[in-house]
Amino acid sequence: MKQSTPSTPSLSPFNGKSIVLELGHEIGFKAKQELINFLREQKAHISYILTASTDYVLVTNNVDSYKTRRAKELSLPLVNVEYVYECRRLPPGQTSADISKFIIKSIEDQENFTKTGTISVTGSRTNTIKIKKVDLIKIKIWNSDDFDLPCFDELTHCEIGKWAIFKETNDNSDVFFVLELQVIPETYYDQTTSDYRLRFRYEKRSIFDEGQKQDRKVLIQYAFGNDPNEQLQLFASYYYRVATMPRVTRIREMLPDKLGSKLLLRIIEAEAALLELKLTNDPAAALRFYSLIPHRPEYNVDLIKNRRTLTEKIDLCQACLFHSNISLNLLYHSDDSRYDNSQRTN
Repeated sequence: MKQSTPSTPSLSPFNGKSIVLELGHEIGFKAKQELINFLREQKAHISYILTASTDYVLVTNNVDSYKTRRAKELSLPLVNVEYVYECRRLPPGQTSADISKFIIKSIEDQENFTKTGTISVTGSRTNTIKIKKVDLIKIKIWNSDDFDLPCFDELTHCEIGKWAIFKETNDNSDVFFVLELQVIPETYYDQTTSDYRLRFRYEKRSIFDEGQKQDRKVLIQYAFGNDPNEQLQLFASYYYRVATMPRVTRIREMLPDKLGSKLLLRIIEAEAALLELKLTNDPAAALRFYSLIPHRPEYNVDLIKNRRTLTEKIDLCQACLFHSNISLNLLYHSDDSRYDNSQRTN
């Protein structure tokens, strides 16, 4: 039976989405290639790297893999690949299925999907935690130049749990908005150097065109606390306020320029080259891998002919990432205010 496809890619639910595939061995090479071609026809971006800008990960029954665990660390939704096939089966005029029925929330949900074809949207657990609504007006906002600003050791052990960067484009200036939820892990929290474990940071940086009287204006504000729920709601409030402003776009893909993250980034790029090689047998991907991680001559083998060695090197890259002492959250979410945001967006 011939499957129908959305006739207009611009109306497709995959249009503009960044998608990572983690399909294991349950879908053959030909079916994978057909799936990738379909998604690209629908203007989706197929990525081999998980980043904070990934929209979702398409999976089969192999939910508990290294890549899906990394996706959970980045709070990325896992979506059963059946969602794509369901969208292809839709009648003309209907472009999207209900994705919430295909989001995999747990092993139990995956088993339920295998049996029934759907996943409960409401959830079957009775011990769901109800989030307490916070009165955001009562949260004190500090300016960065306040003389009694609480202490927060951001240089030693601070990590960035969430971040977002937006750019507002005006006739004579560009305005950058940076939102961060900063966390000091409990293991490293020292009350002698930090008054709180959590800090919300808001930065507004205006950059004017040449010839303007004022070529730069910066506002930095903070909110401190020890309640994650409070800080998350404050972050969400600012995020919504900035995201809904006119002429504002979100800068989705940012990589930190921190010492120590470059090696980890190289491993991620090398893993992506191996995954591309496994899928396409493109010699250029093999050359890119060896340029990223140089090998001694005796270990420089033909990865197209030696599939087992290729698989071993993929596993090695994943092990290096998993056991690295550099936090993945720091890699994907960090922002260093010492660097000029206008330069980091170029």
